[in-house]
Amino acid sequence: MKRIIWIIIFVGLCAVLSAKNEIKLNGAEIKNLNIFFSNFSEAHVTSFDENSLNDLILLKFGIRHVYINKFSILKDSHDNLLKVVPMGLIDAATEKYFGKKVLSNRKKEYLTPVADSDSNVFSRVTSLHDNQNGTYTAYGVIYSGVSALLRDPYEPSTDLDKANDEFSADADFVAVIKKSEINITRYIILKYEVISRYSTEDTFSDGSATNFELLLD
Repeated sequence: MKRIIWIIIFVGLCAVLSAKNEIKLNGAEIKNLNIFFSNFSEAHVTSFDENSLNDLILLKFGIRHVYINKFSILKDSHDNLLKVVPMGLIDAATEKYFGKKVLSNRKKEYLTPVADSDSNVFSRVTSLHDNQNGTYTAYGVIYSGVSALLRDPYEPSTDLDKANDEFSADADFVAVIKKSEINITRYIILKYEVISRYSTEDTFSDGSATNFELLLD
């Protein structure tokens, strides 16, 4: 019941804000935002705000992001069951998307299991609003599934209903972002709220956990 109430509130907020300070985005801008937010959904980042964003969230994101995007350059562990993720790559990822580094529990490198998965998790933005204080609020949907026919899920012109796929809309999200001080063509994320459409558990409809396993010891 609580989850249903949250969804109703979310939909209501979207309706109220739809005409307030909404930014008209072109196709290239929508695609860039879709790619930006997919970095968080594919890494199964859970909800956080400026008070709850901590080093563990950053570390999990960094390891998962590097694993997905830099897999080919990661070294194997001695038993070939784990991948070695250097702290330098984690720092680069968290600075790029959050504007900050992990400060505690820092190690030279971390180990993460080699996982085989055919699932595909991505985000698509539905609207972006100017908060008039240097930040922006984005609304969107998180999808998961598999399709050999879907070449570019980030392209706004892509019609998921015609992709002959197994995709499902798992969750809605609302995020607060701002322009990066290092690169004004990029954003960093300040707040992220994920509202599941299915359950209160931290899993997606394909059964994958929202937190990627990592070895801290």
